[in-house]
Order: sequence, then C-alpha cells, then structure tokens
Amino acid sequence: MGGLVRRLMVFWVYILECRDHAGKSMFYTGYTNDLTRRFQEHESGRGAKFTRGKNIQLRYFETLPTRQLAMRREIAIKRMPRRKKAQLVATFPGRFSFNPHVMF
Repeated sequence: MGGLVRRLMVFWVYILECRDHAGKSMFYTGYTNDLTRRFQEHESGRGAKFTRGKNIQLRYFETLPTRQLAMRREIAIKRMPRRKKAQLVATFPGRFSFNPHVMF
C-alpha cells in the first residue's frame, strides 16, 4: 500500500436526553465522527448551545458508513415528533450512563 493506511470512517447519529434545572426533559439529536469527543464537548459546555447548562445522558446512537448518510438520518430524526423520538430511545437496548473512558 505504499505506506498508506486507510482509516475506516464511521459516523455516529446520537440522541441526548437533556434535563434543565427544573427537571424538564428534552431530546437533542446530532451526528459526529467521534462520539467520545463530541459527548465530552457537550458535557463540558463546549457542545451545542442547546445542551449547555443541562444534565445530559446519551440515550441512543447508531453508526453509518458516510457523513452524508449520517446527516440525512440526523435530519430525519430531528423531524420526528417527540413521541417518535421517545419510541426510538425506548427501543435502544437498556438505559445507561455514557462513560467515554470505559465505552471506547
């Protein structure tokens, strides 16, 4: 391969459950090529403005082979009513707290 190593790219579409100081629950949907880094950005307040100052938990994710497919899936999920997003989250195997140091 002439010293070239191709890195397999994987893109993640994810749903965070965000709770504000009053305990109101909201969903945030995004995509990334590095789920651990992106979660840490959200957690530290450097992520999306929507998630800043909120208690966040990763509730759902899926992987896709291309950025374009991930973007399309993110848009499709964002267009879903809350009820449909809640159903999608409920189908995910178990509720868990995301610990990026253990998971990846």
